Amino acid sequence: MGYIVFVVPSELDKGKNMTLEMIGLNKHYGNVCALSDFNYICNNGIYGILGANGAGKSTLVGLLTDTVRRDRNNGGVIRCDGRDILALKENYREMIGYVPQHIGFYDDFTVKQFIGYIMGLKGIKRKKYEKELLSILETMHLTDRINVKIGCLSGGLQQRVLLCCALMGDPGILILDEPTVGLDPEERIAFKNYISMLSRNKIILLISHIVGDIEDIADEILLMKDGRLIVSGKESNLKKTLTGKTAYIDIRESDVYRYRDKYILSSIRKRKEGELRIKIIGDILPGEAVMTDEISLEDVYLYWMRMKVPFLTAF
Repeated sequence: MGYIVFVVPSELDKGKNMTLEMIGLNKHYGNVCALSDFNYICNNGIYGILGANGAGKSTLVGLLTDTVRRDRNNGGVIRCDGRDILALKENYREMIGYVPQHIGFYDDFTVKQFIGYIMGLKGIKRKKYEKELLSILETMHLTDRINVKIGCLSGGLQQRVLLCCALMGDPGILILDEPTVGLDPEERIAFKNYISMLSRNKIILLISHIVGDIEDIADEILLMKDGRLIVSGKESNLKKTLTGKTAYIDIRESDVYRYRDKYILSSIRKRKEGELRIKIIGDILPGEAVMTDEISLEDVYLYWMRMKVPFLTAF
């Protein structure tokens, strides 16, 4: 079976130049700092935000969707096209489409009923809703399931329904929080291709802890750790930061723990009985290691997550 191909309507080719500014964002929950001095400016394109659980990604999403209050003192500011989103109020909410990480579906609602319910919450008028819905359902290959109950759909199809909801109203900003959960490999590839096409005229924030969701699709990658943005840049530039720091080495199986204590182990492969080939990452590598320029985004992620970075480094 071939890959699913999402058809991108011609309306999506219309140019929209937007700017989303995040300046000095801070968020505390009691004495716990969830986000510290976060700064970034986004224009049209895809921004992959990577980080482990607890990195501050969900807090950032909450601030961007105005579902989490900023710190009263020194909370920072978020501007959309030069205006504070708090001043824009409902006008800002009309500009964003959001696919949350977790959502409680009404399983007895049909696809059409559920999308209509979400559209009512967004304030989209029914006449516009009906016309736009048919177009987006066709784009997302859901037309034949319009009257199927949500509870009868697979996880991947439910994710497509959520994306339909996010796309209604043609928002200029898409915030996708772990959007590929429940998708099989074929659907994941199709989803990434579709999002890539949408980025022509939108700001898309793709939040994930899975490197594969971001790799080969994001125009800019932001790595977060302990509530901070520690490094950012284009994928190619981030990979260059590991030049001369990545190598292969053949070792005995019994030595693997010794190397794991000294270096970052990116991969371990068995060569023959009792012998392994490991890929190691480090600022100083052993003389017997064979340097490689085969550097993946996962290597970059492992390296920077282990580094002690006191401030943002951009590439």
